[in-house]
Amino acid sequence: DLVRDPGTPDRFYLSMEGVGIFSSVDSGATWTNISQVDPVLHQTITTGITVRRNIEMAVAPNGRMYAAVLRGGQPDYIGYTPDFTVGVWVGRFDNRPLNKISGATGAAPIFREVMLRLHRDREPVWYNQPDNAIALMVDELNGKLPPSSLTLPAHRLRREWFVNQSLPESALPDEYDAEGKSLLSSDYSGWWRSEANDLHDVAALSPVSENEVPPPFRIISPLEGTVAFLDPDLPGDGSRFPLRVAGSGEEKIEWSSPSLSIEAEGDRSWLVLKPGEHEVIARDQRTGREVTSRVKVEVL
Repeated sequence: DLVRDPGTPDRFYLSMEGVGIFSSVDSGATWTNISQVDPVLHQTITTGITVRRNIEMAVAPNGRMYAAVLRGGQPDYIGYTPDFTVGVWVGRFDNRPLNKISGATGAAPIFREVMLRLHRDREPVWYNQPDNAIALMVDELNGKLPPSSLTLPAHRLRREWFVNQSLPESALPDEYDAEGKSLLSSDYSGWWRSEANDLHDVAALSPVSENEVPPPFRIISPLEGTVAFLDPDLPGDGSRFPLRVAGSGEEKIEWSSPSLSIEAEGDRSWLVLKPGEHEVIARDQRTGREVTSRVKVEVL
């Protein structure tokens, strides 16, 4: 880990697993091992090589440096107050997995007991809110203030802190569809059609108006110059190759190939491969635009 003192720009702290914690006051020109002055800390960092030690550091605005040595992994639970910072790690030193113990059932109860003990004779306090800080509810997808004409459900909102001089933008009504879903630009169309998309219930692609020139689209499967292989060990020799484009998401694609057949199922299409060099054509029936891609097929 490498951290910088926010109050002294030339001062840095560097931690090296199994070696120590070093300080530099000349922007890294020279370094001093400062962990050696604390025998317990130095021994914790350097003793033993079979257990991984993660050293995490932070420097407070007053210049005080804090370090935590974590044996065998990251802490399962960490929290703080203005007076104390507590991190709890629950695990085995040889990294074997625990049985039916999670952060909630293992580390969290320990964290609670430690914090209660630390504050038994000390009234818990929290940081004072700066005068120029303000908490606002923003759309968690676009980070903007929802328009006054739209009421988003609670799970679509996130409470964030801002300073008065840097408030978030206000979203316009046309950044949402009739169902209140956040509209995404066509830049996301490739991802939108992928299996990774988990936003169908809260977002939608921005439609392309009839008078607007639609953005170009391209074939992403198969990519230009793809070399595909038929494998006798696969069902059907693995001859079905998925066909996909990336564009605005409004295209109505018609697939064709001078030398290969196309199979379709709903809105999905496949190229049926056979040995040789082939061309595949994607035509948008809405605009008449065509793009092509070439693929070479060999047999294993």
